[in-house]
Amino acid sequence: MNTSRLVIKNQWASHPSTEDREAHLKGLNIQAEILDQSAWVFFSEPEKLQREMTEFIYEEVKFTSEPSLMNLDAFAKEYHEEQEHFSFDNTYRGFYDDRLFPKGEELSKAEDSTLDSILTEEVLGLSRKLNGIVADISVLEQIQQAPKDLKTFEFAGVKCFREEAASIITQLKEEKQTLTEKLKNADDKVYSYFLLRARLLNCEVDYRARHERILTLQKETENDVELYSNMMRIVTPLFQERVTFEKAYTINNQIKMNEEKLKERIKLFLSIPELETLIKKEKIKTLEDFVSEKRIYFDNSRLNDAALTLLMESLSIFYMIVIDNNHIEKKKLLAWQLTLK
Repeated sequence: MNTSRLVIKNQWASHPSTEDREAHLKGLNIQAEILDQSAWVFFSEPEKLQREMTEFIYEEVKFTSEPSLMNLDAFAKEYHEEQEHFSFDNTYRGFYDDRLFPKGEELSKAEDSTLDSILTEEVLGLSRKLNGIVADISVLEQIQQAPKDLKTFEFAGVKCFREEAASIITQLKEEKQTLTEKLKNADDKVYSYFLLRARLLNCEVDYRARHERILTLQKETENDVELYSNMMRIVTPLFQERVTFEKAYTINNQIKMNEEKLKERIKLFLSIPELETLIKKEKIKTLEDFVSEKRIYFDNSRLNDAALTLLMESLSIFYMIVIDNNHIEKKKLLAWQLTLK
């Protein structure tokens, strides 16, 4: 759900926005039959066109094995399984979605309430509102630095001038502080709610330890994501621009400086017994190949394409494992908490 209140008309857009199109059509007041058919009925040979477009999109892709087509039922099944995999128990009603796991603190006067009475509609909307405010502040700060031809924008349905961005940022920062405090209070209430139940079941020590472990893992995840981002920032110029000998040599040295830390983290994940539940065996093999030996990415005035390809594939797999592992551990903790109810 988008909670942004900021609207910037893109003067360089080649097509009207969906909202503008809808408003224009409604203004024409044309009565027409609503059709629920697929848009593909307008094409004479849809399957032929679909096949041609698929082949065009994948023409540069080198498959390691013959690709297979997936029908709609199989796609829907895989999609829903993935949705389920990345969802938390509905009891929490999205309270922990799309945000870092909070560090809860025991309230001095914990209320003997129910989880539903804590997770009100207002509380459930706090995180989404905060995300919207953070996004709006970021865009407004960019507006302040934007070319002078960007003169106006809309905020909360009101037309504003560029010079008003600063005052709106101040307003949003105050709102952010208020919402942050409310969310912190809700986090502490939920933490105290389950802590009380853990205490009654004589598993308070386990409860606190599990929370400490997930917070430690979360910090490790942030560090791993930063490591991944740094490596991508270093390597990306090799694929986006023509680089000089000097720059390629510098990039090679930068890769080496960060590569050992990356390999250490990958080796740690390779030692996890449950790794095969996170990624497929062929991806594990890619990581094993990557950490098995040192590689030179630039030598004798040319790039080592094989080494760079392996590095990029390993980075992609590493990032996927980091995010997935953090999510799964968070999901386990949230599920375990519900056994205390």
